[in-house]
Amino acid sequence: MSRVVRFSLCGAVFAALAVCLAAAVPAQVLMMPDSTNNRLVHFSPVDGSVVNPNVFALAAGTPLHAMQVGQEIWVSEQVGDRISRWDATGTFLGAVGAPPTGGLDNVRGMALLGGVIHITNSGTNNTAPGNAVVRFDTAGTNLGSFTTAALAPSPFGILEHPSGMLVSSSSANDDIHAFTLAGASAGTFHNSTSLNFAEQMDYALNGDVLVAGFSSNNVVRLDPTTGALISSFAASGARGVAQLANGNILWSNGSGAHVYNVSTGTSTQVYTGGGRYFDLYAVSYTVTPVAGPGGSLDPSTPQVVPEGQTVAFQVLADPGFAIDTVTGCGGALVGTTYTTAPVTADCTVTATFAVVTFTVTPVAGPGGSLAPGTPQVVPFGQTVAFGVLPDPGYEIDEVTGCGGTLLGETYTTAPIEADCTVSATFVEALSVLEIPTLDGSGLALLALLLAGGAVHLLRRRLGRA
Repeated sequence: MSRVVRFSLCGAVFAALAVCLAAAVPAQVLMMPDSTNNRLVHFSPVDGSVVNPNVFALAAGTPLHAMQVGQEIWVSEQVGDRISRWDATGTFLGAVGAPPTGGLDNVRGMALLGGVIHITNSGTNNTAPGNAVVRFDTAGTNLGSFTTAALAPSPFGILEHPSGMLVSSSSANDDIHAFTLAGASAGTFHNSTSLNFAEQMDYALNGDVLVAGFSSNNVVRLDPTTGALISSFAASGARGVAQLANGNILWSNGSGAHVYNVSTGTSTQVYTGGGRYFDLYAVSYTVTPVAGPGGSLDPSTPQVVPEGQTVAFQVLADPGFAIDTVTGCGGALVGTTYTTAPVTADCTVTATFAVVTFTVTPVAGPGGSLAPGTPQVVPFGQTVAFGVLPDPGYEIDEVTGCGGTLLGETYTTAPIEADCTVSATFVEALSVLEIPTLDGSGLALLALLLAGGAVHLLRRRLGRA
């Protein structure tokens, strides 16, 4: 069993495994391909009960081992000679190592070691290397292989181990052989008549190694350091094995899945179908951020969150906008950080933003007015214009405030970025001398006066001549 994620997180100390398992359970299920009905099945990692008997359909290529790779599920197909890739909803995403030149033939168990997928291979068709462990990166690129011939002929299962890895075998010679991560032999781990046709391996809560024996019809418990046999229990045609958090053991065979009760020493069938290998799947959900006009959420892309965990978003308002509301996923806003509640389903965080406004107050002194004459609410960055209206007998003195300019009798502010005041002052207009209006007799008199003055001026000039 590729329970290497849990083993790696816990470290190399076997005793820490139980603590890690207990902490991991709420966000995980055990998944198993049913190779008879070609479907994926979910079990509780706590007690082995069936969570979902038909998660989604699998390809009819004898699916043997389903393993989580990132947010995908990779399934080894023993007869299909490939690894099929699926998303959590059952959408087929493609295949790795597919015939006729994919380099896989008669594949079995897998493990994710150091970020690299390792898969056991037995055949030589499709340019496959025969008895070997083949490596792929998480993009599906073939990284080569190392042979297990003569050491673990017809390899079946892989388990991370302090030596590097353990590889179980269905054939003679070593039941389980140890290899380094580079593929070099690290020696025999276990070989005895008590175990025959070793398939899946897993760690017990105390760090012992559990192995499903197909032909020996049992599940054996081995010392994790020496590989020595500690104990065993009957398990007809055992293929898969998984330690449960309650201490019991889930195992599978061609008729389905069974839970072995360590207290009573009996097994109870919990699922009917073609039982294969078990592996942990971390249940996760998608939290989608949606921001309205005037701002954004960071991160801005959907976040995949393990069940029971939270995710935080920064709520960022654009200039001239302020945070209005942030809702969704049971979260709370503190300052500009919105943190969801523990996530238990797909959900959406939605943020809305409101335009920031300011007040421009008009103040006119004696002798005139401003229009409009009441305070104006102005959105950030916009301007507002006022008519500057002197009373009769007055004229504009000056208009100031809000960074504006006066053109004629119109005062227009600069773009508004704060509350401000427009002030106008007025002064009395200069007086103009009034000339009385003359009637007909007045005009005649004026003409006589002007004529007399002209005669007088002429005489004086003549007298000088």
